Amino acid sequence: MANVNGGQITLTASQSITTAVTGSTLTAISAADYDYLSAVTSVSLGTIFTYGSGGTTAKVWLQTSLDGGTTWIDVISHAYLLATASKVSTITANIAPASQAFAPTDGSLTDNTIIQGVLGDRWRIKWTTTGTYAGGTTFKAYMVARF
Repeated sequence: MANVNGGQITLTASQSITTAVTGSTLTAISAADYDYLSAVTSVSLGTIFTYGSGGTTAKVWLQTSLDGGTTWIDVISHAYLLATASKVSTITANIAPASQAFAPTDGSLTDNTIIQGVLGDRWRIKWTTTGTYAGGTTFKAYMVARF
């Protein structure tokens, strides 16, 4: 699926949250799905958390892989509590990570932080929730890739 200069990719449509979930992932997307993912220079993640009732915390990580999906690396973390909110973060290849050598994390990047400069050729989201949500609690995630 070619796209002239990247574009919005829905990583998950409105995902209902009811029970606690630990480290759930969706099928990864790659350059095989969107050919421009092999040459991205920046990626923006937007997440929308719609709070219904109950629950405790919800966390979403955007992850990339440098080795064909064997190892996943957290590059953006969005954390939510008990209120409806939206968050947006952008990472770019033109800014090096704060530490040139760092230990990659998988589902444990500090809340609401980013790791600059790490843009692989495949992407996925991972999420964890605590507590039992109800009342139509949902989250949605989308990304925009530019090259």
